[in-house]
Amino acid sequence: MAWTPIDTPLITLCDMTAGKWLDELGLTNGTIFAYVMNNYWFTNYKAGQDGNFTFRYSLTSGQSMNPTAASLFGESVVSPMRAVRIHTHRKDDRLPANKSLVQVEPQSVMISTVKRADDGKGLMVRVHETAGRDTNAILTIGFAGITRASRCDLVERIIEPIGLNNGTISLKVKASSLTTVRLE
Repeated sequence: MAWTPIDTPLITLCDMTAGKWLDELGLTNGTIFAYVMNNYWFTNYKAGQDGNFTFRYSLTSGQSMNPTAASLFGESVVSPMRAVRIHTHRKDDRLPANKSLVQVEPQSVMISTVKRADDGKGLMVRVHETAGRDTNAILTIGFAGITRASRCDLVERIIEPIGLNNGTISLKVKASSLTTVRLE
């Protein structure tokens, strides 16, 4: 089973464990306690809240639930795919039906972000490894004009250049981590 809290990310499992640091979590029952108001602190929070509130959760189940399937489910719940129409001023606005901006393989690596670089110099592509193991990922760029790729830290500072071969980048992604690539 995979469970995704949409509005209440702070939880405890099996029992209320406020103020306890567990070295090991033995799952002895199916209780999920959500801190919906996050008001179990001694200062700066009102203990009671007025009004109507909605707290959403999403569940799925299957024969098995590996970490990659659980990550894909959670991502689809909290950040569903959005379509953005881009108006161009080209004479021919037709694009190929089967082209992607960026693709990644294998399935255990997800693209979490594609955005313009904060300094305006290129695009940033952030990937996330979801299976919990070091992985060799392949990024395939679906548009022409990219001449340079660099591995960056999470605040977009260049760490090292990455080889770019006909729109394809081989990328080592550490287990359960984020990796950021700048495309110029």
